[in-house]
Amino acid sequence: MGARFEGAYDVDCVEAGGRWAATVRGAGLPASAGHSTPAELVFAALDLLAAHTGMRPAQLRLHPAGGRPIEAHFPPGRSEHRTSTEHGTDWSDTWTASPDADVPGVVCIAARRQSAPRRTTP
Repeated sequence: MGARFEGAYDVDCVEAGGRWAATVRGAGLPASAGHSTPAELVFAALDLLAAHTGMRPAQLRLHPAGGRPIEAHFPPGRSEHRTSTEHGTDWSDTWTASPDADVPGVVCIAARRQSAPRRTTP
């Protein structure tokens, strides 16, 4: 499984006081902070990287920062979904968590974005 995530963006994550924050390693990106759920944190990291690189990443590797474990918040198979509209296009974003087979405590995120069927009003 580790090889599948080669080239993934590494993200340091920490939860403190019920709020989540993330920093993308080596990307020169500011931390994303103040998220109330792990799902919000992952979507924010994906959005931050997309804005910075111009492409939405397909893979992230989440690392616990400050020595606090995070894997309990991302059990194997956990999947989250959201829909959004950007520049007139509807999008469906999904991510799924799995443990990193090579590094204990690290969580791999597989992300997918596809255009959603156009919503119409009767």
